[in-house]
Amino acid sequence: QDTVVALQALSLYGAVTYAKSGAASTVALRSGGDFQQDFQVDPSNRLLLQRMPLPQVPGQYSVEVSGEGCVYLQTSLRYNVQPTQEEAPFMLHVY
Repeated sequence: QDTVVALQALSLYGAVTYAKSGAASTVALRSGGDFQQDFQVDPSNRLLLQRMPLPQVPGQYSVEVSGEGCVYLQTSLRYNVQPTQEEAPFMLHVY
């Protein structure tokens, strides 16, 4: 039953956010420094993934969206912490 409720919610969300008009949305990504990146989202590229690596992490960024329609924004941070020399990240004993 959870799947049915989730599908119903997704279909209602899609119906509410769908825009038939050809209006474009502009997404402006800015930092406190001199970094600015603009993305255009229109009917021809609305399903296209648009990426931009952030020049300084950590940092403070702002996003301004104007226009009509639905825009999905996501950030992700990936990192790897190297183990210290005293610790063994993997140990195998065979007897």
